Amino acid sequence: MHFPSSARFLQTSAGIAVLAASLVSAQAAVDPAVTRLGQAVDAYENKDYSTAIRLLAASGQPAKLRDYVAYYLANAELVTNNGEDAVRNLAHYSADPVSGSPLTGRLNLLYAKSLLGQPNSTPAAALKARQILESQAPLLPQPDGDFTEAQAMEATGFARMAAVNY
Repeated sequence: MHFPSSARFLQTSAGIAVLAASLVSAQAAVDPAVTRLGQAVDAYENKDYSTAIRLLAASGQPAKLRDYVAYYLANAELVTNNGEDAVRNLAHYSADPVSGSPLTGRLNLLYAKSLLGQPNSTPAAALKARQILESQAPLLPQPDGDFTEAQAMEATGFARMAAVNY
C-alpha cells in the first residue's frame, strides 16, 4: 500500500509523539497501561512497528488516551501493510471518539487514507472516505487533507472537483 504523502504525514507526527510521550511519562507511575502506551510510542518512533502493534493491540489500554492508541496503532498497521486492520480499528475508534482530541483531524485523515488505500477498495469505501473528509474539513492537516479529499472525489467519480483540490 502506498500513500503519496504518507512519509511527510508521519514525519509531522513527531511533535505528537513528543506530546504523547510526555503525557505518558507523567501518568506512567500511576497506571501500567500508560507505561505500555509509552513503550509502544517509543517502539513506533524507533520503527519497531511489530512491537508497537503488539503493545497497542493489548487489552486494557488507558481510556483517556484512546485517541493516541488508535492513531499509533493504525499508523503502524498501515506501515506494515495491514490496512484492513487499520480500517477496522479506526472504524471502531470513530464510533466512540475522544471528545476534543487534538488528534481528531489526523485520525479522520488516517481513516480516509486507510479506506482509499485498500487493495480492493470499493466505491462505498471511497464514498465513506469522502464523507469523512468533507465533514471534518476544518480539522484536517494540510495539504494532506485537501490532497486526500481530491483522491476521494476522483474515486467517487468527481474528477473535475478533484482537480480543484489537486
